[in-house]
Amino acid sequence: MRIEVSLSPKATEFKNLQNDLSQEFGSLTKQGVQVSTRSVPPPAGTLYEDQIIQFILEHGGDALQFATAIVELITAKLLMRKEKKDKKYPPIVVVVDDKRLDLPASSDKTKKFLKSIGQQSSAKSSKKPTSSRSKNTKSRGK
Repeated sequence: MRIEVSLSPKATEFKNLQNDLSQEFGSLTKQGVQVSTRSVPPPAGTLYEDQIIQFILEHGGDALQFATAIVELITAKLLMRKEKKDKKYPPIVVVVDDKRLDLPASSDKTKKFLKSIGQQSSAKSSKKPTSSRSKNTKSRGK
């Protein structure tokens, strides 16, 4: 599983958040998480003008548990730094596959995001190439 965590340079606590997340994510390497950092163009649907800092976290374990832990960790750091929600420039954007969550987020939005990841990961693990559904799909050229 791959999680992209994009940090807005417009966040009021940008440097502190960057340092906090670098330390926290760096400590995850001891648990087998691969962590990399890069400067990238802003995610689609945001109004960032500058390059942004993006952390890439990759782990082979349970997708839902991993995503939940990362979202909770980031939410705790945002609360600690008293970072405000900004619709135009969300301080942090978390992307898992095609699912996106702007943080800070309400508990309802967070639950919906995590639920979609759980459904997606269970759907991936339950797919079997020999099922009649996949045979039908293949025969239609999809």
